[in-house]
Amino acid sequence: MDVLIIGDRSVANCAIEVFLSEVGIAGSIIKKRNVADGLDYLAGICVKDKCFPKVILLNMDMDASGGWFFLDFYMRVTSYVNRNAKVYLVSTSANNANLRSTAGYNIIQGVLCDSLGLADIYEVCLN
Repeated sequence: MDVLIIGDRSVANCAIEVFLSEVGIAGSIIKKRNVADGLDYLAGICVKDKCFPKVILLNMDMDASGGWFFLDFYMRVTSYVNRNAKVYLVSTSANNANLRSTAGYNIIQGVLCDSLGLADIYEVCLN
């Protein structure tokens, strides 16, 4: 299974990558440091009809509205939504405002707080 990590926190991204590698769940782990790079990557694989990631881990603590911009754009592109990727938000805290805001996005499977442990990784990738 392919996993796309979108976030500007290299330490957190590396930790997630190590967990995924250790448990042998992910076939391919793709890391993008910002929303623009993540969207460019998805557009590129859609054009080339390559394997779409099964799981997208989106860091909500990026610049002012980066994560929300990604979600809004993603929801408007039918070719993305139809691929049925599991989108999880990753945040340093369970911010109530962010949790309420997720209600409008039916693609969000859940919100994960830093730091992720092995149990979280299993939940995300095996469910």
